[in-house]
Amino acid sequence: MEFVDNIEINEISGKNILIIHPVLRKKLEIDPNSKCKAKDLHQGKLFKLVRRLCEINGWNYLILSAKYGLIGPEDEINYYDKTIKSSNDIDRLKRINKR
Repeated sequence: MEFVDNIEINEISGKNILIIHPVLRKKLEIDPNSKCKAKDLHQGKLFKLVRRLCEINGWNYLILSAKYGLIGPEDEINYYDKTIKSSNDIDRLKRINKR
């Protein structure tokens, strides 16, 4: 696995890419009892840019959710209002993702 700070897109053409992107508070306003795809729930400007870049280039991406941990863009989730504020939150997410 390779981690990079700056790279030109043409340098990674044809390679397998996985993007993990955290999301911010801005979400689609839906009924808390209904579900939607994670990629549709998150509405932040940067998230939308990263999502579009991944989809255009055929890259896989995961979303780092404060409630659900690492989730796929197609995962059906409920609306939530939670942020990562402490190391306890991070520990909780680690436990979620070990399941």
